[in-house]
Amino acid sequence: MADTKKKIRKIIISVILVLIAYLVIDYVNIPLLIGVSPNNINVALFSIFFDTSIVLILYVISFYYIDNKQNEKDANARDTVDVLLNKTYQECLSNLNFLDNREMIGKYIMPKIDGNKTDSENKVVNNLQTLPFSSFDAIIDLASNGYVKKEKLNEYFDIKKEYQYLISVRITFFDLVNPQTPDQEAMYNDIYTRGLTLKSKLNGLINK
Repeated sequence: MADTKKKIRKIIISVILVLIAYLVIDYVNIPLLIGVSPNNINVALFSIFFDTSIVLILYVISFYYIDNKQNEKDANARDTVDVLLNKTYQECLSNLNFLDNREMIGKYIMPKIDGNKTDSENKVVNNLQTLPFSSFDAIIDLASNGYVKKEKLNEYFDIKKEYQYLISVRITFFDLVNPQTPDQEAMYNDIYTRGLTLKSKLNGLINK
């Protein structure tokens, strides 16, 4: 694209120089000064060349204007994606840090949970899982228009899946503090390790 623009710029400059030279020759009447009869000059051809050059220059100027506007639009869209992702990851990290406090879970979350309902049916759990991803539709829309790289989109989906899983198990097993059986210990270690890994990843993306 940069090479193309340079070539177009050179063409424009060349055409402008030729037009200037033509206007100077016509104004000063150089053909008469050097003894050349104007009747031997194809004025109509010069007129066609002049008109064509003006159209070409106007077209290229319009192209540059539209191209610059599109580049500005693309840059704004990519910045919007970065802001939405950053806000999402900040909310995820904040909620995960909140769930590190068992006292807060026991006081503000557990009393509002019905053990006979699924996570989606328990409003408090569902909110914790979904609110950080309230911009999901906007991000997908921007991605469908080519403003989100495949790697970044896959990363977003992975984080969403892992975060929602951890919210579910951290609440379900919030009282799993001193595992007594091998299964409990495996679950405890899995939750702890995956939680640390996700928080580390979120911190890295937020501060990137």
